[in-house]
Amino acid sequence: MMLRFFAFIVISLAIMPAMAATTTSQALAHKQAGTPVTADNWMISAANPLAVEAGAHILRNGGTAADAMVAVQSVLGLVEPQSSGLGGGAFLVWYDGKTGSITTLDGRETAPMAVTPQLFQDKTGAPLKFFDAVVEFCTKK
Repeated sequence: MMLRFFAFIVISLAIMPAMAATTTSQALAHKQAGTPVTADNWMISAANPLAVEAGAHILRNGGTAADAMVAVQSVLGLVEPQSSGLGGGAFLVWYDGKTGSITTLDGRETAPMAVTPQLFQDKTGAPLKFFDAVVEFCTKK
């Protein structure tokens, strides 16, 4: 299952740039000119253009906004895992076009109660280097 999922993402990454290069280039031209980008039916915004293209592909082919959201986040997890990986936090604002209702989700990470400001410091109070902090954190019981 997971292999099929990653195969889909790799194939999608290969074909996305060719599928909507015009749309992406038009949006980038608007951005560089400082003019608004508008859309009649839908719009996707993400930190990476490959993620935008993945979501656009889903919507162009009849997928729902939820389908596109999953595609965008999946690609972001691949192209910028340091910022958008599995297990991270999230915010969601969902507009239901049929009912007009807006639902929000605050899924930000919360530190465990036992965490103190000294978690990533050595015995002298100096900050640990990144790898040392990871090892220290992962080996604590």
